[in-house]
Amino acid sequence: MLLCFLLTAALACFVLAQLERENPPRCRNWMMGCWIAMALAVLTKGLIGILIPAATLIGYTLWQRDWTAMRKLNLRWGVPLFALITVPWFFLMARAVPSFLSFFFIREHFQRYLTPIEHRSEPWWFFFPVLVIGTLSWTAVAVAALVRSWFKQEARGHFSLARLATVWCVFVFALFSFSNAKLIPYVLPIVPVLALLAASLPETTIRPQLLCGTALSTAAGIALLAWVNSTWPRSRIGAISHHAHATLTGIGVLLIVSSLVAAACAMRRHERSALRIASISWALASFGILMGAMQVQNLFSAKPMVDALHSHTELSGPVFSVQLYDQSLAFYLAKPVVLVSYRDELSFGLDANPAMGMDTVEQFSERWRSLEEGTAVMRPKMRDALAAQGLPMREIARVRGRVVVARR
Repeated sequence: MLLCFLLTAALACFVLAQLERENPPRCRNWMMGCWIAMALAVLTKGLIGILIPAATLIGYTLWQRDWTAMRKLNLRWGVPLFALITVPWFFLMARAVPSFLSFFFIREHFQRYLTPIEHRSEPWWFFFPVLVIGTLSWTAVAVAALVRSWFKQEARGHFSLARLATVWCVFVFALFSFSNAKLIPYVLPIVPVLALLAASLPETTIRPQLLCGTALSTAAGIALLAWVNSTWPRSRIGAISHHAHATLTGIGVLLIVSSLVAAACAMRRHERSALRIASISWALASFGILMGAMQVQNLFSAKPMVDALHSHTELSGPVFSVQLYDQSLAFYLAKPVVLVSYRDELSFGLDANPAMGMDTVEQFSERWRSLEEGTAVMRPKMRDALAAQGLPMREIARVRGRVVVARR
């Protein structure tokens, strides 16, 4: 979210600078804001903070032949300002952790992008449904805006916000679609720019797209009601629908009713009212989803497990997490957790501090037998397998597919 905000701020400052080309002081000031936003984006998430704006500018310039945009970058002051913000932190990190630069730039950028090293691989079309669902009420409007911008004739050499936004959206989508690591939030920087591009369509021309959006929203509401009221086997999905049943039902009804009202407005050629209703209803639905997430948080949090731990033991000795890792476990325990046969994205820290991890369950078994006090978290099948080997343990609690055992 922070990266998305900073990239959007960089683009906004750049656009405002181009709109003030005839006023050099204002143009320069807005470009300084662009350089600052890019520098903060680099500190937030790495080289992507400058790659996306730079690639967008190059693609836009080649397409629009707007060479003035390049001449207004104010490189003389922008580059030193960018370096002043970014370089000190990387210098201090490299001095404190000698292997950091290699880890950060090589592994976390190039290896993560070019290889399936983080096991986040998804098919090339992964972001198509993500973007459609994420912009459901105005997906058709956005597609129409992209198509219109792509084929619309523009006077060469003049600034075109529509073409700049189009290049941004296409590049970001293509960049992450070719990556070997894909997660849903990666596509987020497209959304504000795509919304800006969609807003450029004349409201009198978007009635078919609005009707398509209301149809999709109605379908989403019906699907949500069907999902919530289905009979699920004993699973986390069933628990979610049970705990947040009222909230999710309300969201489904809201989407259906608001979509029908918006469709009626669009049919009567009140396109702006239809768009407002659709947008407000989806904003309320998003808020409802957050409320639903609060209702099911214990299904994902380690707090109930830690509460069970504290009610049975004083947590003397080390705490082990065997072949799994709940990210909030160490936080609620307020003490480190030793990882057993688990590395994932924690490899860098484990290499720096090997005592906080064990490569195999056999190593854990030997260490466990030598302890007088200790606690471990594992899945039920692992607990049964270790008990069958005669490993001494006492079961303390079972919480959402996790078993907590004590050494004594």
